[in-house]
This record gives sequence, C-alpha cells and structure tokens, in this order.
Amino acid sequence: MIQIRTMKDLHLLAEARLPEPLIAYARELLAGLQAEAGEDDSDDFLLLSPVFVCEAGDKLLDRFRAVPYGPEYVELVDISSFRLYRVGILLDNDWIAQYLVPVHSQDQVTEAWLREQSGGAVKERE
Repeated sequence: MIQIRTMKDLHLLAEARLPEPLIAYARELLAGLQAEAGEDDSDDFLLLSPVFVCEAGDKLLDRFRAVPYGPEYVELVDISSFRLYRVGILLDNDWIAQYLVPVHSQDQVTEAWLREQSGGAVKERE
C-alpha cells in the first residue's frame, strides 16, 4: 500500500510500476483535493486526508471493517478500460482516507465485498 499525501509522492506510483491510468487518476484526484482546499498547484502541499493506492496482497477487508463508521462510499471507476474501486473511509468529521484499489488485485473475498459494496455500477471518469 502506497500512501500519497503530496504531489511529490506520485513518483512512488511510477516506481512501483503501477498502470498509467491509475497514476493519472491519482494525480487528478490530488489536484482536485488541492483545489478544494484552496491551495495552488504546489508540489509541497500536504493533504490532511491521505490517498492510499493499494497493491496486490494488501489486507484491506480487515482495515475497512475495523473503522467505527464503516466505509463512507465504495464506487467502481472505469478509466480507459482500467477499473478500480475508490473507497472512502470516514475516520472522524474532518478526516477521510481514500483508497484506490485496482480491480482483481485482491483476494476473492475482498473482491466480492468491494463489488457488493459498490453495487457493481461503474462510475465513468469525470
């Protein structure tokens, strides 16, 4: 699992050899979060709410089930024929962690849970 809190952290995704559509989506997501916070395009801007990019073998289901409020949302996103789940976990009123989980990167039980929680409806890339 790779934690992204600044635009500079995006290099970690390339180093992990993750698919380009996933990297581009993470870049756009971070830029949007910066804009929401009223910040400029600074590479040093630190997100208070991190984005986690998940990899095969990450133990996600236990993490998602352990949070006190459960997931805020689970959506299936289609990016140029690349699919991922975007999961928002509300930890308190001011802090939400977002997880980007490539489809078919987890064990069968976790994949089934993600599919069920998302309702199977695909959200097209905005």
